[in-house]
Amino acid sequence: MVILEEYPRLDSLKVIKMALLHDIGEIREGDISAALRPDPGEKYLAEERGASGLFSLLPPQLEKEYMDLWKEYNEAVSKEARLVKALDKAETIMQHNQGCNPAGFDYDFNLEYGQEYFSGDPLLAEFRQILDTDTGKRKEGEKEGEIKARQKKNG
Repeated sequence: MVILEEYPRLDSLKVIKMALLHDIGEIREGDISAALRPDPGEKYLAEERGASGLFSLLPPQLEKEYMDLWKEYNEAVSKEARLVKALDKAETIMQHNQGCNPAGFDYDFNLEYGQEYFSGDPLLAEFRQILDTDTGKRKEGEKEGEIKARQKKNG
């Protein structure tokens, strides 16, 4: 919520609701790693089915409101949706930069992932630059670790 102070013209409640609802379609279908590069159309339809199914359990007015917000986020048609998208992509990149990834993880994925949501906004562009710098450091650290492991193995 701290970042919302930097965006006083955005609808804060809409941003918070989108942030809470955007992944709800994954409850039924599961969270497919972006690094696996799933087909975007298939992923959207599967998550739409999940979101629609869950929202259908709500009173009609809430069902419509939440489904509309979910679609607005997924289609990135508002400034609020673009902000939440950028932050969601940032969170994925941070997980890759800080977490335990499989051997041979493609850190170049991070460098291209979600770029379009950070452009055109100076604060998000600066944040993205930090993320990309961290990705570069992690990538280099992984290479150094692989070299040391080979050297140790070959004695």
